[in-house]
Amino acid sequence: MNVAIVGYGRMGRMVESVASNFPDVSVVSRIDPVAIDADYKTLSPKSLEKADVAIDFSSADAGFDNARYYSTNDIPAVIGTTGWYESVESVEERLSGRGRLLISGNFSIGIALFLKLVECSGRLFNKFPIYDVAVQETHHRLKKDAPSGTAMMIAEKLVDEIDRKKEATDSTSPSEDQLEVSSLRFGSVVGMHSVLFDSPFDSITLTHDAKDRSAFARGALESAIWLLKQEDGIYSFQNYMDSLFQEGLR
Repeated sequence: MNVAIVGYGRMGRMVESVASNFPDVSVVSRIDPVAIDADYKTLSPKSLEKADVAIDFSSADAGFDNARYYSTNDIPAVIGTTGWYESVESVEERLSGRGRLLISGNFSIGIALFLKLVECSGRLFNKFPIYDVAVQETHHRLKKDAPSGTAMMIAEKLVDEIDRKKEATDSTSPSEDQLEVSSLRFGSVVGMHSVLFDSPFDSITLTHDAKDRSAFARGALESAIWLLKQEDGIYSFQNYMDSLFQEGLR
């Protein structure tokens, strides 16, 4: 599999490093408008001509335009850029049955398992209205978007399962039917996500604490291999994980 890395920053470089451990994966193009050691500055037929798939960790500002380019030009792409998800429906409309995109705010197998736990927990706590619920996330101080895409994925799972919560919000003064998502940008934390259930009598917390950013890069590469075997459409990392659940985790 020949890979074009789009966004040659911290995560893009990590993808390249981890790709060296995959015997049948080669990085053939590095695309970034500002990285001085990138091969190309923009997406173009030239910068993508040797690639079987693009792995995109660029920027929120470029998210929609890049996704539109991949779908319009029938280029399979795994997109890990966050902060642009309000545009995903527009991309889906533009696909018109063409192209393959896998879009996710997190490519950690641990997070995928955590989301399953969150879904089950939401179903349980839905029956106990005495408990309020919130999501809290912490990332390194250089992460620009807040809340994180992963935090919003977690919140959406909870809103789907807990009837008394109608929407997620990052407001610090949420109404009773809103689920608060709070963010902290601090130090060099790779990524920590917690779901907090609280009653007047006790508290229960579920936490996923990422230790190494390479887990995200590995997940992106593995899901890219999977994407190339799929039919046209928009997929999530959870779709990839569900395929493993059906086969039995290897």
